[in-house]
Amino acid sequence: MRKVGLHLRVETTLVDVIERALRLHVDFFQCFLTLKTAGRVLPLNSSDIKEFVFLRRKYFKDIYLHVSYWVNLSSIEYNPHKLLKRELALAKKLEFTHVIFHPGSAKGTRDVNVGIDALAKMINDL
Repeated sequence: MRKVGLHLRVETTLVDVIERALRLHVDFFQCFLTLKTAGRVLPLNSSDIKEFVFLRRKYFKDIYLHVSYWVNLSSIEYNPHKLLKRELALAKKLEFTHVIFHPGSAKGTRDVNVGIDALAKMINDL
C-alpha cells in the first residue's frame, strides 16, 4: 500500500492542520510548531493540546515535527538551543512520532569540521 504525506503550514490553529490533512486524505503530515515570522513556539493551551492529541490518535499513526529553520545545529556563532528544546518538549506533549531537522551551516568558523562537531554534540545532547 502506498502512503502519501504533506508538509502543512499552521495557518490558524494546530487542530486546523489535522482537519486539512483529513480533507486532503493524506496518511501522515509534517508541520512546524513555530510561528513562521516570529521564531517562537506556537502558543497552545491545555485544551488545544488535548484536542490535537485526541484527533492525532484517532486519525494518524505517524506525524512529523519539522524543526524550525531558526535552529542551526551546526552554528558556532549563534544557535537557539532553547527554541529547539521547547519545540521537542511540545512535540512530545502532542505525540509527534518523528522529527525532521536540517543540520544548518557552520556559521562562526571556516572549518567545516568544527560545524560537524557542533552538530554531533547537539544531537548527542538531545
